[in-house]
Amino acid sequence: MAPLETKGPLDIPDASSSDISIDLGLYIVSPGHRKQYVCFFLPVKAESTGEEIMLLLRRKLSEVNPRRCRCLGRLGSILAMRSMALEKATVSPLHGPVAEEQLELHPVFLRTHKISVMLTDAFEDPSALQGTANFAELHLKFCIRRDHPHQLAQHGALLISDRLNLTALCIWFFISFMLSIGIGLVTGVMLHTFSKFNCGLAIGSSVLAVLMGVQGLLIRLYS
Repeated sequence: MAPLETKGPLDIPDASSSDISIDLGLYIVSPGHRKQYVCFFLPVKAESTGEEIMLLLRRKLSEVNPRRCRCLGRLGSILAMRSMALEKATVSPLHGPVAEEQLELHPVFLRTHKISVMLTDAFEDPSALQGTANFAELHLKFCIRRDHPHQLAQHGALLISDRLNLTALCIWFFISFMLSIGIGLVTGVMLHTFSKFNCGLAIGSSVLAVLMGVQGLLIRLYS
């Protein structure tokens, strides 16, 4: 009888191997209707790069709240004088523990929040995070879903907020100011008399007031 061949130890794949895809989930919070915060779930891969996660977040946000995504582009940011920011936040369900089927877009109470400059910059320019593997475990650990929603009372989340864009505000003010002065000067010259130059300035001031009103309307529309 031929001797039995002894087999070596079984090759069990390591959980940390790049061949194993581990699903993670991130808690994301965004302002909803009537300034109420809503929480939704963003599934990602553990090995995903920062660029992939930020692009997924942008795509998900465009589905959840399309109006807010108008501020994503540079032109929209200048028009609205607002820019998006990412913050580390702590939230709790507004109406108690949330069931699994109610996890998507459930209202939450915002307890604490603090802006993250690094995550905000990454959200504005995802391409800067090319090759940053395991980004969720390294930089988004605070908002990874780890508990069962039935038992969840308070948890970390990634808050998508907006802030005043000072650069866009200065651009708007400079354009409005120069335009109003230009219209005032042209009007005064067209009247062919310096005695009525004040009339031109008054017209320019009126134009400035109208442009300021347009700014306020844009802020209201995009916020």
